[in-house]
Amino acid sequence: MNPLPPPSAAGGDPIAALPDSARDDLLRIGVARRWRTGQSLLRAGAVADSAFLVTRGRVRLRAFSADGREQTFGWIEPGSFGALAPALAGAPSPCDFVAEGPCDALHFERRRLDALVQRDGRAALAIVRLLSRRVNATMGMLTARAFSPLADRVWATLRHLARRSVTVAITQAELAHAVGGSRYRVGIELARLQAAGRIAAARGRIVVLEPDGEPPDRARRTAARGARRDA
Repeated sequence: MNPLPPPSAAGGDPIAALPDSARDDLLRIGVARRWRTGQSLLRAGAVADSAFLVTRGRVRLRAFSADGREQTFGWIEPGSFGALAPALAGAPSPCDFVAEGPCDALHFERRRLDALVQRDGRAALAIVRLLSRRVNATMGMLTARAFSPLADRVWATLRHLARRSVTVAITQAELAHAVGGSRYRVGIELARLQAAGRIAAARGRIVVLEPDGEPPDRARRTAARGARRDA
């Protein structure tokens, strides 16, 4: 299977990409906030008055069509920025930023971001590069969704989400929204992956048995522990 760009690449930018001085300045102006499961950090159509950095949990980018169909455009994980582009542009957000589970984030007011960019050329260049990588990743994601088979999109998404933990908290419906497929067809692909020994599915979570860098035996032990908890 061809590698696909990770869905979260369209949603977050790593703070580690900033110069040390700019990163320190940015953290000094951050305001910590805690979000509950399902709360919106930023709603579609709202003008972003701040960007944020996820420090715990995960934030999902979602949008709805005119007829109510939901689509996931990626995730923002700890150490990555969200709403950076709409905040700097002072523009309405094209999608919702929603907490998936309890989530902590540092929020950066737009006027303070503007001041940092104006006085620190290295920080400005780093932010331009972050946004450029985001645009490139978004184009790659859209291309993958348009031309890659559903099986490839499902597996690539699961492998990406399993980078931090082989146990991925996601429902079949949420995965379908992320890969642009129907819940029924995604269910078929998950059954095939489970039959091949590549995943172990349980209610509300999927254990990926062959993620990047993860020995299959260790992942299977994780799956077994989860199965015992469900018993």
